[in-house]
Amino acid sequence: MEGVDPNSGKVTIEIAAGGVVEYQFSSKQLQNIENALKNKTVNTARNYLMQLPGIDPKRVDIHFTSGGGDTLPGNAQQIKVVTSTPGNLPNIQLQNVPASTFTPSTDSGTTTSPTASPTQTGDNNNNN
Repeated sequence: MEGVDPNSGKVTIEIAAGGVVEYQFSSKQLQNIENALKNKTVNTARNYLMQLPGIDPKRVDIHFTSGGGDTLPGNAQQIKVVTSTPGNLPNIQLQNVPASTFTPSTDSGTTTSPTASPTQTGDNNNNN
């Protein structure tokens, strides 16, 4: 426990928490990527993809379903970007939260029970 506000009785508690976010592309974003890949060489396309936010540069693969060569088609309808689920998620390293001591007041005045009131620190509705 970090402390108690003597005026409001609110308690501040510090906890260690963590999470992993999976990036999702909208269909419009995928279409824009496919258009950007037109006529690019495989190496240029791979380098372009590896620079985009939300893409793991170690997991960029380019495959030809027919033909081959070193250049992607000039028609975006012939390019298909497929997202994949991560094979393994990174570990979350949480900071140690120091143990605290709490000594209840021995004041003989009015006793009030502290109430927890969570504070939102991010967008919990996944709206960016």
